[in-house]
Amino acid sequence: MPAALVLGNGETYALLYELQRLGGHRLCNAAMDMGAVVVGVSAGAICLGLSAETALWKGRDMESPPNAPEAWAGHKDGMALVPTGFSVFVHDAEEHSGVVADRCGSLPGPLLTLTDEQHVSYVGGRQSVLDEDYEFLPHFYADDDAVEEDTGPPDALDGEG
Repeated sequence: MPAALVLGNGETYALLYELQRLGGHRLCNAAMDMGAVVVGVSAGAICLGLSAETALWKGRDMESPPNAPEAWAGHKDGMALVPTGFSVFVHDAEEHSGVVADRCGSLPGPLLTLTDEQHVSYVGGRQSVLDEDYEFLPHFYADDDAVEEDTGPPDALDGEG
């Protein structure tokens, strides 16, 4: 049984295209069913969400990988494997606040923004956002209609359950 499956960083749409072409969705689901941790780093985190559109917001990623068929152009769906059903914006910083505010309403669901010092985890179906010291942070989605606050570690992590 694998302990972890890591979806790495790089060109988001190239990674997403290859994951979909090679059955990455089935692989990720099978790994989770066996109890493995599925980790998304940068582009990998975006791929796990509802929409991969957030990768284009900073103007750095290509919308269509060079090896993708023409029909791939305009593809915006992520793998939708994030248990709480949201899209992910990574490497968030103050200079991105305008683009996030302007574009988050175009997404199919809520948006979770993560700085380079934060990551999100799921234990027992509960989502938590942690900082670089693994301290639990109250977090808010950029979409005001989907505000959710985290009150602390799940019981599985704090020894109370």
